[in-house]
Amino acid sequence: MREEAEKHGAVTNVTLFDQEKDGICTIRFRDFEAAESFRAATHGRSFARVKLEAWLAEDKPKFKKSARGEELDSEDEARLEKVAQ
Repeated sequence: MREEAEKHGAVTNVTLFDQEKDGICTIRFRDFEAAESFRAATHGRSFARVKLEAWLAEDKPKFKKSARGEELDSEDEARLEKVAQ
């Protein structure tokens, strides 16, 4: 996702919320225009056989993710493998 996002402008942060059932990822851009360009280009597009929803957050969203250094369990690994195919 980071590589795709960087085509639209400078990316300052990418976070994967791996504890969310729907596989949520946030991408922070240096400027609004890059964020809007990325949203327009990716919303509704398919990625790894999943239809993407892209939107601009006005507030900092609250999603679940593993703690740093926490290992994935086999169920999480299986889910990530399925999404990556």
